Amino acid sequence: MLHRKTTYQSPVFTDFETLGRRNYHEIVRFCEQHRDAMEQLNFDEFFIMELAYCNALFQMDMFDKHIKTANHIIELSILNNIQFYEGEDIYHRTLFQKAQSHKVLNQLPEAIHIIKELIKMNAMVKEYQQFLKLCYTKDGTPFLHNLRAYGVLICLISSGILVLNILIVEPFFPNKVVLVNIISTIGLIIGGLSLIGGLTIHHWKAKRKFDKFMKCLKNNKL
Repeated sequence: MLHRKTTYQSPVFTDFETLGRRNYHEIVRFCEQHRDAMEQLNFDEFFIMELAYCNALFQMDMFDKHIKTANHIIELSILNNIQFYEGEDIYHRTLFQKAQSHKVLNQLPEAIHIIKELIKMNAMVKEYQQFLKLCYTKDGTPFLHNLRAYGVLICLISSGILVLNILIVEPFFPNKVVLVNIISTIGLIIGGLSLIGGLTIHHWKAKRKFDKFMKCLKNNKL
């Protein structure tokens, strides 16, 4: 449990509490400027400030710093048996924010691992499930990424051929217009199928991974 060990509040903590919990820029600035003084505070005051600093880093999209600070918060929460503060599950919130930071930084294996653990702890939170689906959708094999990329490239080349057909072939080589149209049309079809096929397979695989995880969780196989 988090509780004030004494009614005395340090000057640093008193100044910190005047900032307001949503004044994220000032919280980050203040905590970084007074880091040495924070280290000398009693645990409760330090933890409250560190928790606010961690959340402020996340809200300001400072994801690298946030992950490091979140690790510290999680460690302190476990060692000191702290899960709730001011009625909020700060342990789960910090873990979820950490997963989101990993996702933004394209560190998908880390994000997927964390969100899976959160779902194991509370499978009823729809936000966790939606986030796992997003991670699976963003993740993908090189083959599928290449398939989509080649599809886009072929479509662009085919579109370029159509433009050249109008600007060059039609005025100077009218007997080749039909052939060039056929080539460009075939290219557009192949490119379109590659793009749509890649996206379809990718989303199908992502849904399959999610469904498999939830099924295993339901059957207590995880």
